[in-house]
Amino acid sequence: MTLFTVDDLATLAGMEVSDERYGAVYRTVLGLVREAYGADPEAATGDARQVIVSVSVAVALRVLSNPLGARSMGLGAANVVFYRIRADSNIRGGIDLITALMNDNVVIVRLSDGATDEYGRPSRDEAERLNSRARIEQRSSQEGEAFTTDVWRIALPANSQIDAGDEIEYQGKRFSVINAPDNLSIQGFPFLDRVETDLRYVGTIDAT
Repeated sequence: MTLFTVDDLATLAGMEVSDERYGAVYRTVLGLVREAYGADPEAATGDARQVIVSVSVAVALRVLSNPLGARSMGLGAANVVFYRIRADSNIRGGIDLITALMNDNVVIVRLSDGATDEYGRPSRDEAERLNSRARIEQRSSQEGEAFTTDVWRIALPANSQIDAGDEIEYQGKRFSVINAPDNLSIQGFPFLDRVETDLRYVGTIDAT
């Protein structure tokens, strides 16, 4: 039985997915999950099928976003998830699938308004620093006459505290959160709950 349809994938990814692309992604995911699971994932039933479907969709989203890295990202995540399932007597207990796909380590820098300048504009002072796992990737780069605007997208674990105007530090780079985050929760896929938002690259981190 099919693990997910082209409509499922399009809804979860928030984008149009052609039948051809769906077929390519599905075949890749099926191979990765079968290798990690050690059996035919399409034949699973009951609680095992629920978990396998969630794993498969999570890996599919990762493959869809970066097909060149499908094997390292997909299989690694699937193995982590299935290892945790085998170690847990309750197959649905304590499994955080989307976090298993978040391989980037970032620092969330929460900012608050400080003293105002001579024009009445408040400064933005650092209020808190939070270490977090994340998935971060560049979405676009637009070159203007005087500067280049880089837009990135970040996914964080569900219930992460972050607001527009806060900053993200990642691999020596600093990003500003452009807009209010989206709390993404899809009925039927509770293990894919996450927070996503757009970032703007603002410069490197000052080592001093």
